[in-house]
Amino acid sequence: MQAPFPVSDGFWVYADGPDYLSDKSPLVIINPAQRAGVHCYQNYNKPNPSCMGLILLGDDEVATIDVNYEALGMLQEVVASMIEAARAIRVGCPGEGPAA
Repeated sequence: MQAPFPVSDGFWVYADGPDYLSDKSPLVIINPAQRAGVHCYQNYNKPNPSCMGLILLGDDEVATIDVNYEALGMLQEVVASMIEAARAIRVGCPGEGPAA
């Protein structure tokens, strides 16, 4: 579906389903390549609406994000920045090889 606000290229927008489709439907916005997605609730009219989401950094590592609607147009860059920040601060345990 078409989101009622700008969404970054590379992200797909889904609503609850065809029976519930409207410009006020809760939305799920995902990017499989970045292993990221956000859930936007129905109330788009509150003062500073935001979406909550997850980024799968690895098999046992997840980052959470809270993104306001204005930032959804730059979501691909926000997710890439968070992935890079996680890589930069990752350290291996003593006795293991270097962090991946």
